[in-house]
Amino acid sequence: MLKARRSGKFFYGYIILAAVWIIYFSNLGLTIYGTAALNAVMAEERGFDAAAIGFAVGLCTLMQGLTGPFVGNLIDKKGVRLPFILGSILIITGSLAIAYLGLGEIPFIGAYGLVMGAGMGFAGILTTQSAVNEWFSQRKNMALAVLLSAGGIGGFISPILLNRIVDAGSWTQGWIFIAGAAAVSIAISVFVIVDRPSSIGECSDGKEYHRRHPGAAEASPSAPRLTMQQIFSQPSLYHILFNTLGRSMLYYACIGQIVLYLVYGGIPRDQAVVVISIVTVVSLLGRFAFGFICGKTIKPKHGLSFGSLFLAAGLLMITAMTGNLPLIYIGGALVGLGQGVGYIATTLTIVEYMGNTNFPRVMGISSPINYFAGALGPIASGIAATVTGSYIPVFVTLSIVCAAGGITILFSKPLDFSKFTEVPERA
Repeated sequence: MLKARRSGKFFYGYIILAAVWIIYFSNLGLTIYGTAALNAVMAEERGFDAAAIGFAVGLCTLMQGLTGPFVGNLIDKKGVRLPFILGSILIITGSLAIAYLGLGEIPFIGAYGLVMGAGMGFAGILTTQSAVNEWFSQRKNMALAVLLSAGGIGGFISPILLNRIVDAGSWTQGWIFIAGAAAVSIAISVFVIVDRPSSIGECSDGKEYHRRHPGAAEASPSAPRLTMQQIFSQPSLYHILFNTLGRSMLYYACIGQIVLYLVYGGIPRDQAVVVISIVTVVSLLGRFAFGFICGKTIKPKHGLSFGSLFLAAGLLMITAMTGNLPLIYIGGALVGLGQGVGYIATTLTIVEYMGNTNFPRVMGISSPINYFAGALGPIASGIAATVTGSYIPVFVTLSIVCAAGGITILFSKPLDFSKFTEVPERA
């Protein structure tokens, strides 16, 4: 690793990309999806009710969002290595507490929801994307597509992997495995992660890339470091936040409630759950497609708009075609495609509109909105369906809000950085 850093012949950003992929897979892909298998067995053995597990999972989701502003500010001042280490330590602490302390329901909610949720917030999507953002410019689309595949692959592999660990041993060993994966993330953070290319005499995309492409410029304009007041004064920030709100509420409502909606509509459960698989797989494909192909020819805000409109169209198709299984599956594919494209396009839009320098703090503002809306979507849709006796009104409303966010983002504009005075950059 050290030799690769010094030689300059191999772009160290690729090593960073591989490192943050592993960290993302270990701390989010493995933990979020894999613990579902552990919680099911543990709840049965220890007598936890479904409400306790649900509250712990919901609190974990909210904590990932609530830590966003603090993590964004920490990255801005200290870089990404420290948040990676702190987050992994919290995940280890929560996992070992659940494995060894024989926690009751309320302590379990605290260990999983608060401690591990905060750990995922520190060492999760905001920090990994910030690391990629520092190291890649012209090839940022590609790097983000590779990074964000870790979540989809983790969602596919981790439940199977941890279920086998439980079958071979116990749920306790599953939590120890998660702690071990987080320990690997700490080692990678200490020995591999470098906060910025300039720390080792490199540049974004690598010197070799710029030697081969002498006309290549930065993918986003050189932005001054803005104050928080200046960031909050930008209309484009609120366009992005509204878009995030609509997409997150619809997507997580779909994931949380669509199977129940279809079953109530007469679709067999084994056929209804296929929609979730389709959404997950196509979401992963959408990330790669926009990252490797469309991102080069379509503006990020257009990708963000398309993503919102695909999501809205997909949910409406599922809602309207209750008895037509092929069209329901097509609707699920549209939802997955919209989520995948929107996931990549959100990051690229923030970079284009606010600049690399301000990315961590803007993502820190967006993160709570994303997770709050993600938690609110399935809860609100479930309550509304219970009160009205039908999912259709709430699904149509979510689709309208999501589509409105997709249209609104088209009227947003990047900042005119020449109007702002540079404020001191982080040490």
